[in-house]
Amino acid sequence: MNVGLMATALIVQVGAADTLVVRTTSETWSLNPREASRVGSIDGPSETSFGYVSSVLGAADGTTFVADSQVPVVRVFSPDGEYLNDIGRKGQGPGEYEGIFGVAFSPDREVVVWDYNTRRVSYFRPDGTFERSFATELKGVSYGRGSLLVGQDGTVRLLTPADPSMYEQSSRPREAVIGWMQYRPDGSVTDSLIPPRREVSGSYNAFKLETASAVAPDGTLVSGRNSEYALHRQLADGRVVRIERPYESVRLERDERQQWATHQAEWERRWAFESPDIPETKPAWRQLIVDAAGRIWVHRYSAAVHRPGYSTPSAERGGWPAVEWVEPVVFDLLDPRGQYLGSISLGDGTEFAYSVGNWLWVVERGEFDEAYVVRYAIEPRSGAD
Repeated sequence: MNVGLMATALIVQVGAADTLVVRTTSETWSLNPREASRVGSIDGPSETSFGYVSSVLGAADGTTFVADSQVPVVRVFSPDGEYLNDIGRKGQGPGEYEGIFGVAFSPDREVVVWDYNTRRVSYFRPDGTFERSFATELKGVSYGRGSLLVGQDGTVRLLTPADPSMYEQSSRPREAVIGWMQYRPDGSVTDSLIPPRREVSGSYNAFKLETASAVAPDGTLVSGRNSEYALHRQLADGRVVRIERPYESVRLERDERQQWATHQAEWERRWAFESPDIPETKPAWRQLIVDAAGRIWVHRYSAAVHRPGYSTPSAERGGWPAVEWVEPVVFDLLDPRGQYLGSISLGDGTEFAYSVGNWLWVVERGEFDEAYVVRYAIEPRSGAD
């Protein structure tokens, strides 16, 4: 993506040559997501009707790999969205799995599958041919997208709580100590990678202040505290780049704040948590992601829009209070050096899934909560400068 040439930054060396500060100075401009392919259906063949999309993987040519943990299965689709084949199948034998919460490419372009039920990592060719696997002895497993990473050197990283008791109910917020267990391609353990601790304050349910991190393809960390727009990226030589970007705090509207206070009260009733009050202003950002190219995606908090009658099938099924103040999904995109490339706005409830080159894969929901995996081409918006 050459749009980075349009961004400007001021780089200042600080201290004893161990920290670099990158302050972006470009004006905000937008990147335009253009839909290139879409897979999923509500009443189509089973190959395109997804239960729970637990992970998505994309190739540079646009081929899409969708892990559906409900079946479970990994489906492969052509750049045009045509179903091609499955990778593996349900079971406990070689080349089979009981649950999937991660797929990734190895350096040799094998498809690596993380089976959280059998705690096994399996390698397949893109055509579905099983090659090998290794077992792990993890006792606590973090279920969610991004639970599996495979580095440029083939290191397999599995996200797991350092203290499984962190999931126990408590009358006050707990510190979530989560780390990456690291394995060589042959299954032998190398060591663990413990990111900066995610000390949580603020509401458990909304707008919490925390220290979050993401792992880059080279195994280094990008981290930050979302009370400010300042990220820290490790370099291979031991130095740290501090990436700063100016931002204006977003205040919660009175009714928006009351909406989330109602949600928080229900959250506390169901799980016996006690959380501090909803803040007056939102943190700078809610999520950090590092993609396959090493670029940083910053999911920003933004001003909510009032949409009377707005609801989602999943919220209705769960019996949650209505949500009529909806935040647009906005990401800032930074290149590996920390330079600002632009902002991208996506549809309500869109979830980032994968990105490489000029492609972005997301998970979207339909009117009846059906899942679609959509591939977008990311381009500068016409007239942007």
